[in-house]
Amino acid sequence: DCHFQLAVQDPSRYERARTNYFQAMHSPLADIRTRSQAEIGLALVNEKLAKLKSPPEQKQLMQEALDHCLNVAYRNNVARGKGERPDPFWVSQAGQQAGRLAEAMQLGPQAANMIQRLLGEFPQLAKTQPSLARKLQELRNTDGNSTIE
Repeated sequence: DCHFQLAVQDPSRYERARTNYFQAMHSPLADIRTRSQAEIGLALVNEKLAKLKSPPEQKQLMQEALDHCLNVAYRNNVARGKGERPDPFWVSQAGQQAGRLAEAMQLGPQAANMIQRLLGEFPQLAKTQPSLARKLQELRNTDGNSTIE
């Protein structure tokens, strides 16, 4: 996280942050919280790096960022054989990031689906993050659908 924060001043640090997040994700000592945080961190690094690259590279890095968030949001990073359970905080964070990234990538229906899923799974978000419900309605209106499945 430190290298990611310092990359604001020195973009070369993004690569170091990327390496560290990748290592944390794949460490045999990492628990589900650590792996989830690292995977979301890797997504954020890819998003920032995308802004520094040419359009073809941007698209690839943004897709990788979205994939990392979806991996956590859909609990694909959970080692069920070891009895792990997903961490609700990081699942929620990943879902919110995935919705934001999908919208930025002009994938409105996918963004709406993720937000709808989040609000269904974590109903308290409607109160603590009212902007999510507004964003869902905005995406539905933009897409021209009254409901998105």
